[in-house]
Order: sequence, then structure tokens, then C-alpha cells
Amino acid sequence: MIAALLAPWFAGHTTAEVSKALAGTSVLWERYRTFAELAAVERALGADFATDAGRYEHREVIAALLAPWFAGHTTAEVSKALAGTSVLWERYRTFAELAADPATLANPLVGLVGQPGIGEILATGTPLAQPGTSQSPVPAPVLGADTDAVLRERLQEDGGSLGGLWPA
Repeated sequence: MIAALLAPWFAGHTTAEVSKALAGTSVLWERYRTFAELAAVERALGADFATDAGRYEHREVIAALLAPWFAGHTTAEVSKALAGTSVLWERYRTFAELAADPATLANPLVGLVGQPGIGEILATGTPLAQPGTSQSPVPAPVLGADTDAVLRERLQEDGGSLGGLWPA
């Protein structure tokens, strides 16, 4: 039946065009078949893969179904297949690869900061947007920098008696 529907289209295209179309179709078919298998497993288990809890509980089963598809494709093919979908994914990279990627420094949440006692380092800001706060990266607090203020606040001291707590 499918051949009968596609025959007129095949007749109007070159072999190269047909091959290209079939290559794309096979990738889509493989993805569909895998997702159809996931749906069948979801029903058989009585699970709800639409929820984080459902996917987490059955993560080994899901991984076993998806692993052959990922293993059978290059990173470029996987990237192309998942582009434009709602699948959140990224290939594993080392920190060195991440830091060397120009897209990392182009991200407004990432930047170089001067860290006291260390020098310039790559740091991230907060992804949470709150009124009146910055999302830009800032240096980490220096260890012990706030100790006197915290002790004065907690012990309700004026600061004079705190001097005896520290070695001379």
C-alpha cells in the first residue's frame, strides 16, 4: 500500500533525491519505532513516562530501549535528529572542552571573574531572575571573611570580646 502511494512521487524524482528522502525517512522511522516501543512498555508497566517520577522509576528500561538507537548513530546524526524537538540533551564534554567553546563565554550567565587568592577564573551566575539582583557571575566569598560579622550578630557582641577567639 505504501509503495503504491509513493510510486508517483518516485517517478518524478532522481535516484539521488529518492535516496536522500529515504535516508531521512529511515532515521524518522527508527525514532518512531523506538518511541512506539516506549509507549508499549509504558502501557505494559502501567507507568506514566510523561512525569519525572515515572521516567526515573523505569530509567533502566528506557535506557535499554534507547541505547541501540544512540549507539547506531554518530553524534552529528543524533544532533540533527533531536534538533527542533523538546528533548533536552547535550553530549558529554570535559570542563576543558566546555571552557574552550565560544558559546560558553557568549552565555550571559558565564564570565571571567577575579577570584581573590586565585586569579581570573571562569564562573557562572545564577539562572534565577529576581528583581533587583544580578545574574552575572561574581567571585566566591573569601573563606572566613564574614566570620566576625556573623559571630557578632549571633552572639550579640560588640566585637571587643571576639578578639580572644582568634590565635594571635
